[in-house]
Amino acid sequence: MSSEAHRNGDLRRAVLEAIVRGDAWKGGFQAYGDTKLANALFTFESVRRWGTHGITANAVHPGVLRTRIWRKNRSAPGLLLNLAKGLMAKPEVGGRAVMRLVEDRARDEVTGRYFKVETEVAATAQAYDEDLARELWDRSLEWTGVPRTGGPR
Repeated sequence: MSSEAHRNGDLRRAVLEAIVRGDAWKGGFQAYGDTKLANALFTFESVRRWGTHGITANAVHPGVLRTRIWRKNRSAPGLLLNLAKGLMAKPEVGGRAVMRLVEDRARDEVTGRYFKVETEVAATAQAYDEDLARELWDRSLEWTGVPRTGGPR
């Protein structure tokens, strides 16, 4: 699951360690954008690593949904979004859209793509950066203590 907020992410503005620790963040919205960009990078890297094994993966923005994520955000944009929650779709709407993508047999071979709700659109250029994706993948293994294997690549 990604988000259109990935467009505000930038994992090249500092070394990854500083971003992961939160030292290079200027607030929650930047952190959220970074994590959603990371989700897209992991999705596309998964396809590169596992796609030849029949695995499909796509990044999806489920829509602007009325969830509790904004409830405790006291920043100006967070307060505005909290006030606008009546204009947002219920979480079930996003869930149904994602399930339609998953269940659509015509999309069984569609992989390595980005969808805004159910429409395929381009993600940011950084989301497709293979070097950044590989670095994030490898560093994540290191940070979580998972040994690297010679597996698919």
